[in-house]
Formats: sequence, structure tokens, C-alpha cells
Amino acid sequence: MPQQMLRSQYGKNRGLPKVNAEVNGAIKSNAKQDIDTAAEKAKEAIDNSDLPEDVKTKAKDAVEKAKEAAKQAIDNATTDADVNTEKKLVNKR
Repeated sequence: MPQQMLRSQYGKNRGLPKVNAEVNGAIKSNAKQDIDTAAEKAKEAIDNSDLPEDVKTKAKDAVEKAKEAAKQAIDNATTDADVNTEKKLVNKR
């Protein structure tokens, strides 16, 4: 029903008005801090493992690359929901 009211108000061909949502800068900043913290914990776990040094180095490099990719995705996010989605993905990795 609300959609019908909007359509009749704006015309059938125009559809629903677009909602412009901006990203809250604090949300991006907090997400990046969470990613940094998770990456540091992962690196500590790698350092505390019994893995050979060359494997540790490769694993820590992979963590660093994933961290930078996640931070880039957060920089590119256009809504708070996008930032939160990326944070959830990082937590699953």
C-alpha cells in the first residue's frame, strides 16, 4: 500500500524515490580498528605456533594482504550496511 501511494504520488514510470544513505565515518574507523585487532591476534597465533619460520612468514603475509583488502573494501563502502557486511566477512575468514 505505501508503495502504491508513492507511485501514484511520483508517477508510475518514476518508481520509488532513491534513498541516499551516507556512511558514518566513525563506523568505518571502528571497523578498521577491529580489522587491525583481528589481524594482530592472527599474527600472534601464527608466531606462537610450531610452524617453520618460512611458513609463519607466508601466513603472516597472507594475513596482512587480507587486512589491507578488507580495509580497502571498507574505504569503498557506500553505506553503513556495506561496512557491517565487510566486518562480518572478515570475522568469518
